[in-house]
Amino acid sequence: MSPAWGLALVVRVAPAALAVASLVVSVLASLAWARARPWSFHYEQVLGTSLALRVRATSRQAAERAEQAVLAELTRLERLFSSFNPESELRQWQGTQRLSPELTELLEAAEYWREKTGSAFHPGVTAGTAPLWRRESDGRMTRLSAVPLTLNAIAKGEIVDRACAAALQPEAGVREVVVNIGGDLCVRGPRLVQATVSADSENAPPLSKVWLCNQALATSGTARRGLHLYDPRTGQPVTHLESASVIAPSARLADVLATVFCVLPVEESLTLAENEEGVACFLVTADGQRISSPRWATFERR
Repeated sequence: MSPAWGLALVVRVAPAALAVASLVVSVLASLAWARARPWSFHYEQVLGTSLALRVRATSRQAAERAEQAVLAELTRLERLFSSFNPESELRQWQGTQRLSPELTELLEAAEYWREKTGSAFHPGVTAGTAPLWRRESDGRMTRLSAVPLTLNAIAKGEIVDRACAAALQPEAGVREVVVNIGGDLCVRGPRLVQATVSADSENAPPLSKVWLCNQALATSGTARRGLHLYDPRTGQPVTHLESASVIAPSARLADVLATVFCVLPVEESLTLAENEEGVACFLVTADGQRISSPRWATFERR
């Protein structure tokens, strides 16, 4: 007889039966993983940079479905977040209006980090510390300034996270996904995956090798491309740091903090990294010193 609506159906299982069931699930998972093999895809001119996608899948068809899911998600989100495309939702936003859930969430995250970092992170393209929008009680968003907006220091990480989520389809044979867009990298799956922090010289050995599992790595800085980071509070270029690499639970968080740590003094960056759960940082100063937060070493020796 079926249980009545509103009542809980309680089933008691002997401990031995539970142990057998757990073993069966473990064996089946191991067999499924053994059937998965790696597949790699590479694209140029994606979000103005390159895309490297690596998946472990049980068939070529599954891997190609993951590839198409990533490309579709990148296209969709670029139409929302791009500061370069005049037709994007971000560029079209004027006055007070209801925005997509994705853009609304990203704007709220950007404002959170602007407030938390004293505007060391700021989405305006010119120097300033004031908020550039507010959320109304009905959920609509109001622009408070005509200052052009750029979400580049948070949007790329958000896109990487969502692309990873779109591609990871265990029930369809996709067991692991690694998405790397211009140095913002996200790993999703059950295994540890090695990632490297590269030096600014093409032939130099990596500065650090770390192991990630359901985590992300982002690097920001002035190496290779010359000065391209500015302190949004002053409008002056960042000169004390060459690069900041961040490990975090999400690529969005790693992306934001990599930018913030390039702006803040080193000691403030180390303190912030230790106070954020699951976050570690590796900093290279302008004079070549390598400074890491205590948690970073745990990722190097996994």
